[in-house]
Amino acid sequence: AYLDLSFNQFQGTISESHFSGLSKLRCLGLSSASLTLNFHSTWVPPFQLDSIILGSCKMGPHFPSWLRTQKSYWRLDISNAGISDILPSWFWGTLHHDHEINSIDISNNRIRGIIPNSRFEFTSSSPPDVNLSWNQLEGSIPSFLSKASSLDLSNNKLSELTSFLCPVKVSYLGFLDVSSNY
Repeated sequence: AYLDLSFNQFQGTISESHFSGLSKLRCLGLSSASLTLNFHSTWVPPFQLDSIILGSCKMGPHFPSWLRTQKSYWRLDISNAGISDILPSWFWGTLHHDHEINSIDISNNRIRGIIPNSRFEFTSSSPPDVNLSWNQLEGSIPSFLSKASSLDLSNNKLSELTSFLCPVKVSYLGFLDVSSNY
């Protein structure tokens, strides 16, 4: 099932009770609607989403913990969501699933913390677009991000680029923005 309410004038709060009967939901689109997502931190959705498009929905200030339960999505957009939390250590681990990641956008929040230098790698057959811009991420840029096709890390507090570019072979990266960092 596919639910797309994006770019509407809907207002109000959506809670987990609104999704209780949607076990076959695969795609959720609520972007650019004046909606607030109010889910309890222990909520486990009854569905596994392929596409999560929630840009400009208010879901902060905490990072949405229910995303930890989603094991098959290929697209994630939680940009401009009012998140002002630390990037959870489990976030990159949730991307370790059988499906290829096409797009990750967590930009325009106030997400803090470091991006761990994990052994995670994007698949080479379809490198994703990754947008982590306009946050408060710190530290080094891990080498696994060089496998993206497009990478926007601008307007953060990242401070080290050398280990990202050398000696890594950046073969898929067609766009890189690291402007306005440390």
